[in-house]
This record gives sequence, C-alpha cells and structure tokens, in this order.
Amino acid sequence: MHHQSTPHPGGFVDVLSVYIGASPGCLKRSRMILPFAGIFQKVKNMLRISHAGSNLTTDAHIAALAADYGLIVFTNDTDFARFPGIQIANPLKG
Repeated sequence: MHHQSTPHPGGFVDVLSVYIGASPGCLKRSRMILPFAGIFQKVKNMLRISHAGSNLTTDAHIAALAADYGLIVFTNDTDFARFPGIQIANPLKG
C-alpha cells in the first residue's frame, strides 16, 4: 500500500536549503511523509526479518516508511541492505 505525501511548507524548505547548502528548488520538489497506521508493527517486522538489534531501530523505521511509500533510500549506510523490500541508492558512488 502506498500512501500520499504532503508538500513541505515553503518557509521551512527555504531555511533548510540554506542550512545544508542545497538548491531550494531541489528541496521544494521533496515531500514530507507521515507515519501510517501499522508503522510500529512494520518496524518490528523489519527488525525481526533482518535480525537487526535496537541500534538499527531508526534505520528500520526509515526502511518501513520507504517500503510503504515506494521510495528510494539515498544513503551510504550499508546497514539498509538488511531490510527487505526497499530500494537503496548510494549518492557517493557514480
């Protein structure tokens, strides 16, 4: 099941883009995703299936959201490969 995302508010995006040095246009095309009903069960399942410990709870949460929304996780953190059903892209590799 894929959920709808909501656009970021403009003021926040402008401030964030200055803070991280990104193009404001890039961030304005981004979407804020919200937790969905059943997220805690999905995170728990991600941790169980991947045999991950509590130190990867945040990664499992991101993976669960990405899987449910059909999103790609852009990261150079190899721990995300543990989680099934997500697409991963390393922005630091060509």
